[in-house]
Amino acid sequence: MRRAGIRLQVSGWNGGPTNGNGNGNGNGNGRVPDGVALPHVAGSLLAAQEEERRRVSRELHDELGQKLALLEIQLVGLERLCGSHPRAASRPEIASELRSLRGRVAEISGEVHRICYHLHPAVLEHLGLFAALESFCNEFTEWSGVKVRFIHSDVPAPLPKNVSLCLYRVVQEALHNVAKHAAADRAIVALRGVLGGIQVIVKDTGRGFDLMQARNKGGLGLISICERVRLAGGRCSIRSAPGHGTRVAVCVPLGLEA
Repeated sequence: MRRAGIRLQVSGWNGGPTNGNGNGNGNGNGRVPDGVALPHVAGSLLAAQEEERRRVSRELHDELGQKLALLEIQLVGLERLCGSHPRAASRPEIASELRSLRGRVAEISGEVHRICYHLHPAVLEHLGLFAALESFCNEFTEWSGVKVRFIHSDVPAPLPKNVSLCLYRVVQEALHNVAKHAAADRAIVALRGVLGGIQVIVKDTGRGFDLMQARNKGGLGLISICERVRLAGGRCSIRSAPGHGTRVAVCVPLGLEA
């Protein structure tokens, strides 16, 4: 990693957090304990996290999602029943309240669907990275108010599952950072095939941030992006400065299935 005003790069980095002197692993003596394989541990943790995301998403969809759908159907039936009652005209507030309740249930159901999608996008497995990113960018624009333009070129297909998941999570995390911190109104997600690999770039027009301050604070978003890319054997470059937006560029090699 180096600082040149606005740039932070990670390429095959396999070290831990720094200690107070700027080196070591933060365990007090500057050494990684013998027998600890950090890349293996990190990879196992990410794999376990994805499996847990998949499980929670499935349970939310199968249990809560279906119950909400049934409740909405029952409210529709109750609304029709009340509308056909002889005294319905004298109590219009009942029909109005039922419509309001149905709208709230539909809103909650939509939110559950969005949470399930963010936890585990089934479209990524069934239709691939291109369709998943296009869908996510459109959905992100709707709920965040940040207009995201998705562009692509020379994207190879099919992509290894580990590469698709890595790049999808990078875009997801980068755009979530845009929504939470950037105060941007526009962003670009660019996906393209390059010689021997695939690249994704996320740029925004927001307020930017000081990279070294974010690194020293241990920002989980940056750590997650860099660690995922490192485990996939790729390169990650993050450029930002206060008042100048942020650019996250990731390139991952192809040809190896994890």
